[in-house]
Amino acid sequence: MTASARKTAAAAAAADSQLQNTGINTTSVPVEIGYMNVIPKCVDSAGKYPVYENLPETYAAINSYLADNPLEGSRQTALHLIWPV
Repeated sequence: MTASARKTAAAAAAADSQLQNTGINTTSVPVEIGYMNVIPKCVDSAGKYPVYENLPETYAAINSYLADNPLEGSRQTALHLIWPV
């Protein structure tokens, strides 16, 4: 285990201890969660500047992807972005 990983684990343990002292149920709090970078799809690159899809389409694509491929972590959690349709 690297020094950075030990420091992260110690910080997580300290945070868990603080949550237990407040009476919050820590069994439902994920210890770690994965992440992903999101870049909107390029729909036209023929002009001087590229044109990318709008945020609602990007959010819909992310939600669809995450429904089938949840982020890695110590607990299975689903992330749903809220965007008015």
